[in-house]
Amino acid sequence: MAEPTQDRARSGARLALRIGQSVGVEAAISSAALLALGALVSGILLSSAVIVRAARPGGGPAGRDEGLGVEDGTQR
Repeated sequence: MAEPTQDRARSGARLALRIGQSVGVEAAISSAALLALGALVSGILLSSAVIVRAARPGGGPAGRDEGLGVEDGTQR
């Protein structure tokens, strides 16, 4: 099996931020971490949409009850 060489370009992202003369921050993240972070953000956004939908009046697992005849207990 061939050993990986140091000449290969590294994939990922790097950020260097400097505020003023004395404060500086550097961060590096790999491609796998970027993918995991994207999945995490997507999951949070999707779950918050479900929570908001369930919290609205008439919301919930079955959706809105308008037009279904269930508000007065009768079937249409």
